[in-house]
Amino acid sequence: MLMMESILGMILTTALAFVRGRCSSQLEHEPELEDLKNSVATELQRQEEGLTALREMDLKTALQYLQLAVKGTSPTIDGVRESREDYKTAEEHAVNAFGVVPTMLQKVEATKIAIVAGYFYGLGLEWSPSSLERGLKRAEHHLNRLLQDDKVKALLQPTASRKLLRMFSSVDKRRELESNVRAVIRGFLSLSKAAGACESVRLLNDGRDLLEVLAGMSFHKDQLLKGHSHTVNSLTANDEWLFSSSEDTTLRVWKLGTWECIHVLEGHTREVNSVAVNGGWVFSGSWDTTIRVWSLETWECVAVLVGHSNYVRALAVSDEWLCSGSWDETIRVWQMGTWECVRVLEGHSDGVLSVAIYSDWLFSASRDHSVRVWQVGTWECVDVLQGHSSWVRCLTVNKDWLFSGSWDFTIRVWTLESWECARVLRGHTGVVWSMETHGEYLFSGSWDKSIRVWMLDTWECVRVLEGHMLGVWSLVASDDWLVSGSEDKTIRVWTCC
Repeated sequence: MLMMESILGMILTTALAFVRGRCSSQLEHEPELEDLKNSVATELQRQEEGLTALREMDLKTALQYLQLAVKGTSPTIDGVRESREDYKTAEEHAVNAFGVVPTMLQKVEATKIAIVAGYFYGLGLEWSPSSLERGLKRAEHHLNRLLQDDKVKALLQPTASRKLLRMFSSVDKRRELESNVRAVIRGFLSLSKAAGACESVRLLNDGRDLLEVLAGMSFHKDQLLKGHSHTVNSLTANDEWLFSSSEDTTLRVWKLGTWECIHVLEGHTREVNSVAVNGGWVFSGSWDTTIRVWSLETWECVAVLVGHSNYVRALAVSDEWLCSGSWDETIRVWQMGTWECVRVLEGHSDGVLSVAIYSDWLFSASRDHSVRVWQVGTWECVDVLQGHSSWVRCLTVNKDWLFSGSWDFTIRVWTLESWECARVLRGHTGVVWSMETHGEYLFSGSWDKSIRVWMLDTWECVRVLEGHMLGVWSLVASDDWLVSGSEDKTIRVWTCC
């Protein structure tokens, strides 16, 4: 392919130079040959377009083979193995295309196909750490080549290239290798988005993109954590620990990765409804109307916050504030460190079931069917979001959207600052108890025992996770795992493949 293009290019360049020279000298003395000039210009354009199409042929072929492989692949290792030759062909054409396509975005596309096709080809050869490591090294080679491109260097911040390459750090364990590959794929796709070309991550004619395909092969049940003797009401995590709260009046602390329970925190006299973590503290809210503050160093309770006159149902925390929502229809704002209640927010006409903090906003959801938006600092209510037809049970927020889940079985998507409802997501057949956003996904847990995985760009449900025997009350996610807590007294860890 490269030799053919080189020969064609030399012939075409020589011919075009000759035509340009002859026509130019003639036309200077023969103005009446304007028609010839236009014809030559048209022919030059046609020839140049033909050369561009030839350069892009390998890229299109690589894309076709990757489409063929993905569409024919079931979410199993056997399915990947059946399509390995298509993955191999796609990688080969993508490698060829990288050297000849003219634009940076096309080079990004070629590298993306090479990374993904190469990884799945290696996976299809054999299921072993050595095959995963070979695929990882191939991916590193493809990405290194892209990062040497001057235009890509200009696009990325200086630390971004190093961050992407660190994803290929040498490791031996299969799970860690898998995590690295997933991180590479996600991080690599972000190159297209950073270039302002979100549509360039589309791979399939039916409208799905690669992340949707990966979602269909992801989130496999990995661990089942047992220990609580009642419903697991709430989950949160930091870089080292997973925290769970339960109606059995306790909090449990689990080590991330090993998933061993290393502490049981006791002190509340009734059900523990909510848990939050920030800095050196973990916080718990209970039906006993109190909030407890626990030290992450000693695991001792260092403060008990009293003020609510009914169940403490929800907690949200920032570096400055701890906010608690209660069935007494109020939200209390506590100063971090001093643990002083500095404000009591009133406005809801029924119990507060969820609170969330993001940037300058505090959000509260209530049994009065509404979501209230409060300005952090002034603590004024700036808007009331209406639309749900029943209790609003849970909230989550990212940089673009506020999400509210309800007893009406729906999830509403609200735009930040304009506070308009942009979308209503339907699919659950029970109360939406919990939600979490991470990366390109929204996760929702329901009384219908399932977890739904939604793509944030298309709002499509791309996966339904089943495994709990009763309703899913709580969720927390990271790059490599999703954790769910249930009324069935268990915690499930789902590996994000």
